[in-house]
Amino acid sequence: TRKLRRPKNYVVANLCLTDLIMCIVYCPVIVISSFSGRIPTDGACTMEGFVVGMASIASVGSLVAIAVERFFSITQPMKSLTI
Repeated sequence: TRKLRRPKNYVVANLCLTDLIMCIVYCPVIVISSFSGRIPTDGACTMEGFVVGMASIASVGSLVAIAVERFFSITQPMKSLTI
């Protein structure tokens, strides 16, 4: 919807996407390694760590952007409409 295409909603969508990526990459590896009793190969472990690390950084960035936006909307309500 055209009405929902706002920067605020893009940040929330980015947060949802990074959380989904972490769930898709991190959860299966943990479940498989828990039930099999062995750790994944070095390459898989490195790749999982990289993807989860980057998704975590992106999630934290999205949360910071949401917090800053909320801060400005509370402290300066009229000015936050133009940002």
